[in-house]
Amino acid sequence: MTRNIFKPNLFDRLEKDGNDDFSLLDEFGPSQFGTDHLLELREQAKQQLAYFGKKLRLSMIVGGLSAGWIFLGLMFFYFGKPLFALSTLGIGAVCLTIFMAMTVLLYKNYGTKGKWEHAQRQIESELRHRASQIPKY
Repeated sequence: MTRNIFKPNLFDRLEKDGNDDFSLLDEFGPSQFGTDHLLELREQAKQQLAYFGKKLRLSMIVGGLSAGWIFLGLMFFYFGKPLFALSTLGIGAVCLTIFMAMTVLLYKNYGTKGKWEHAQRQIESELRHRASQIPKY
């Protein structure tokens, strides 16, 4: 009997999900984690938010450039320069394709900005709650 190597094994999927601390954070809540681990997760969430923001900004710049190239191509058509119009519209189409690919890959690999902000809020709320439980002398 041969095993399909492309179909993920149940145990492999469980191991992958078990190693993803942020999915466990959503599933079980931050109260199930130690304080040191929560501090590490908070730092990871901040880093992921910063990285996500940089990549999203780059994606938006490429999207804006595509709109600019397409507008410029339409202006060339309007002024009777078809060779320039076709070349700038081609560049605009390439930029638009790159923008769409970047956006899809960003969300596929890193999720949404809201996901990271939610995780960060959960962690900070739990850390504040734990800090308020410490007796003050």
